[in-house]
Amino acid sequence: MLFRTILFDSAIQPVPAREELIYNSLYRLLKDVYKYGVILVDDEGEILKSFKSILKEWNELSNFPEGSQAGRDLFRLFEAISKNNRFIEVSAQKTEILCDSITCERQISIAHHHEPDFLLSGQRCLTCLGKNLTSLKTALAIAVDSYDRNEEFQRFTSMRGFEISAGLWCQSDFENKVLIPLFRVTDTVKLFDKQMGEYFDSNSGYGNTLEWCLKVFSEYSISTPERRFEIYVGSVRSLGARKRIREFEREVKKFYSDEFDFEVVWGSHHSHDRFLETNQVRVFVGRGFDLIQDSFGSYPRRLKDITVGYIDEVSF
Repeated sequence: MLFRTILFDSAIQPVPAREELIYNSLYRLLKDVYKYGVILVDDEGEILKSFKSILKEWNELSNFPEGSQAGRDLFRLFEAISKNNRFIEVSAQKTEILCDSITCERQISIAHHHEPDFLLSGQRCLTCLGKNLTSLKTALAIAVDSYDRNEEFQRFTSMRGFEISAGLWCQSDFENKVLIPLFRVTDTVKLFDKQMGEYFDSNSGYGNTLEWCLKVFSEYSISTPERRFEIYVGSVRSLGARKRIREFEREVKKFYSDEFDFEVVWGSHHSHDRFLETNQVRVFVGRGFDLIQDSFGSYPRRLKDITVGYIDEVSF
């Protein structure tokens, strides 16, 4: 539910007055990234340093209708993207490429090793990207001035959630469409479900679903010293459920002790709706987290009816 992209320098370069439409496309594009995606950058900070340098050039334009306001608006968007953890730092390993730009070398290296969904650039870079990224099967290169006419990109930005009848999805469907896109760009997950706390001992679906989610989190989330998974169970009146949750917590902490922190949070008041929250987004899971239907089946087991929605709190 979050796409991963690489933003090349050529995508945000200042444009002359006669190309104001490109600026408008760039502004809309960055708003879409802020809402629906993340930008992969190198963990040494060189790509972000280059971005900041280019944004300063916008303020120096003398023939642009928007004047220095264009630069301020773009800078404000980049700040919002950063504040909402939409810049994801990854390793940029050395890669041989046919390009003289040092920054571009880092970005293409990231593309080779992390295979994002989209590569966003200026028109002049598309040919170069085609030469250097022929091995990528999934990444789609798009020019800024034509991104809003690209059907694949628009499909991502219009996908606000899923409503699936019982048995139509199995675990692998939910992983590929929901869990992995969220987990692979975060090191922190919070899961809220008051009903889980009350029925954890009598409904095995909760424990089975949590074990599965923790396994996917272990495999795909960003490995940092701060990696953490929390579940919020509300006020649990059932002694049996409370006992079973404590046992489950001990088991998980022991099993994943070398990978991430795990904690059960009791007594916090939340609405009836169930949520999954990461560093970047919050989605609601209307059915709750007893998703697995075939309790005794083998992976990938069928799931119960599912309603998943992306909560959009963007206010631009």
